[in-house]
Amino acid sequence: MEAIVVTGELDPVAALDLRERLARATAVLRPVVEVDLAEVSAIHVAAVSALIQAARRAKRQGGELRIEPPRSARARRELALPAWFPTRIIEGPRHR
Repeated sequence: MEAIVVTGELDPVAALDLRERLARATAVLRPVVEVDLAEVSAIHVAAVSALIQAARRAKRQGGELRIEPPRSARARRELALPAWFPTRIIEGPRHR
């Protein structure tokens, strides 16, 4: 399993970096990627798009994308993943 930890504000520049990290992490067969957004304070739509694309890619490869949601109420609202989003939201303490 690969873990990606993101902190601070996920603005368009940070979203591009996240997109690249997710692309590398999901390029393998049966990827299991955990994205820790617990310390994220704001999420730009470009980051949400990157997460959706990575989740679809992981699912096509036989794996999954897991997301630890942000603690920030603002970031949780901005994340607002659709019901069809192919990933698991991890609630509670991290398992690392």
